[in-house]
Amino acid sequence: MAIILFAAPPAGAQLRSVELYAPRPFGHVIGDTLALSADIVIEAPFRLDPASLPRPRSLDYWLELTDARLTDRGIEGGAQRYTLELTYQTFYAPLEPKRPAIPAVPLTATDGARQVAIAVPPWSFLM
Repeated sequence: MAIILFAAPPAGAQLRSVELYAPRPFGHVIGDTLALSADIVIEAPFRLDPASLPRPRSLDYWLELTDARLTDRGIEGGAQRYTLELTYQTFYAPLEPKRPAIPAVPLTATDGARQVAIAVPPWSFLM
C-alpha cells in the first residue's frame, strides 16, 4: 500500500511537483526497512544537482539512510523528471506506540547559473 503526499510548489518556482510514495504508515518495528520513493518534476533547463543528493548515513540514534538512488526519467512536456528512491532502517524500540518522523530531504536544482531549493517532504509513521 502506498501513501502519496504532494508538496505544492511555490508560485513562479521552477519546481512543478514532488510526489512522495510511502509504505503503510503504521505497524513498523525495530529493524524494519522503509522504502520511500519521490517523483520530482522541475522545469527544464533545471536539473537536480548530484552534489545535493543524500548520502547513506546515520540520521539519528534511531534512523539510518541505507540507500539513495536517483533515476533520470528524461524531459517530457518541458519538464525534467526524476525518481528518488530512499531506503531507511529504523532502530527505535518504543515502549508504547510512537509516531517518529523521517525528516524532509533538501535538494538543489540548477540551470548552471541559478539554484533552486527543493525538498522531499517529511513522512511520519507509527511504531
